[in-house]
Amino acid sequence: MIVFILVLGTFLAACSSSKDEPQASSPASSESAKPTATPSGPKEPVTLKVWYRLGGIYKEMLTSTIADFQKANPLITIEVNDIPAAQYAASMQAAIAGNSLPDFFLNEINIPLQKMVELDLLKDLNEIFPPKRMAEFIPGTFTEGVTTLKGKVYSVPTRDPRPAVPLVFYNKAMLAKAGYTEADLNKQLSYDQFIEMVKKTKEANNSKYGIAVSGRSDYWWFHLVYLNAMSSAVDPDIADGFNYKTGQYVYNNPGLVDAMKFFKKLDDEKLFLPNWLTMSNGETTQPFLDGKDAAFAFRHIESTSLYPSDTIGVMNIPTKDGKPFYVAFNETSDHFWQVNKKTKHPEEVTKFLEFFMADTYKKGLESAKLRSPVTALNATVKNESPMFNKLTPMIDKIYKIVPNPRIANDKLIDVYTESTAKKPSVTVENVFYGYLAGQIPDLQAALDKVNAETNKVWDAAIETVNKKNPPVAKKDFIFQSWKPFEDYKNK
Repeated sequence: MIVFILVLGTFLAACSSSKDEPQASSPASSESAKPTATPSGPKEPVTLKVWYRLGGIYKEMLTSTIADFQKANPLITIEVNDIPAAQYAASMQAAIAGNSLPDFFLNEINIPLQKMVELDLLKDLNEIFPPKRMAEFIPGTFTEGVTTLKGKVYSVPTRDPRPAVPLVFYNKAMLAKAGYTEADLNKQLSYDQFIEMVKKTKEANNSKYGIAVSGRSDYWWFHLVYLNAMSSAVDPDIADGFNYKTGQYVYNNPGLVDAMKFFKKLDDEKLFLPNWLTMSNGETTQPFLDGKDAAFAFRHIESTSLYPSDTIGVMNIPTKDGKPFYVAFNETSDHFWQVNKKTKHPEEVTKFLEFFMADTYKKGLESAKLRSPVTALNATVKNESPMFNKLTPMIDKIYKIVPNPRIANDKLIDVYTESTAKKPSVTVENVFYGYLAGQIPDLQAALDKVNAETNKVWDAAIETVNKKNPPVAKKDFIFQSWKPFEDYKNK
């Protein structure tokens, strides 16, 4: 237990950065989300303790669902402990060490499922998810080593598992004043074409700046999605820094270098808001909505609910030469409910989770706030938001399933755990922010060093795990048949 908590601390520290906006697309309901077997209600009052740490639309939707659930089930009280993001990791560690987990909890900080199961902490949820029902969810919602393990389901999804879609939002009136049409904005732009568009729009509207975006270094989860997606247009064989043709990390690839230089050029030419390197995503919202000093905003897809469709539009991110890009999806979810195996109220917990799926999934779509993890719902539940509806086909086109080695061999989960616990002190994120701040003059050399150290740790992790739990080898991470821009069929 002590060893696990120490290793777990490394995972949680890396994932506990405060996110002041929801991180993904969405929940809704359908035939698949209806209860498979509704548990009988309690005869006496029951209180279910829940841990949660998300704000924004996620907290809003959960509050609404809980209110409706308690109205329908007056003997069941849902007691939510809203733990601040910065404290959630430490709270989870303490609860695991002290054997005091709540009845159920949101796990969105990537605690290794394998370790949680080994410590006998989680209740399996197979009664909720028979195979036929699981098949109705978006591929990647249930993945070995992340949400399922050895034939057992341990997680209830909260949303579409494809959360991080990097987008460019724009002010329709300001772009029209600069002479741009909808057709112009639907094209895949190059870096140079986009910069020209920003400058032209800025001049036409007499704006001080051009783009609203956060540059805070604790938002690495936000920026890496942009960098990796832009990089894929130059080096499509490299998915989120990993080459599945060689089984190695490639953090010094030309596409990533070009993407970082693009951000630096936007900064050097003063097209970002002043002080953007210290601004949060929330602080960049109003300057964009004011329609004066910033005609564009870089935000993920979950920010759609912040912007009115009548005044704000959405377009693809630019790429170096205007070539197509993709977002790598290795079929893993990062927001889901898990249940304490020692809960004294398993039937009541199941009852709420069934209600959550039937209620929140549908509400999220109807309100144009969150996309559902149930495939059919996203196509059938309607709302009146043109921008929200435009984004669903965009997601389907941008997200591409890439190989997930752990699905073929669950022993490989230990390699990821081992390498993450011992990753180099200087990472790609550190290099990016140091470069933007002018502290790293030679970007290529800095990334070369990170790449060499990362692969040294990676190779050592493979060797270590092979000694403890053979057979594991580098070839297990090589997929020669994978073709970029095509969904890979993980088995």
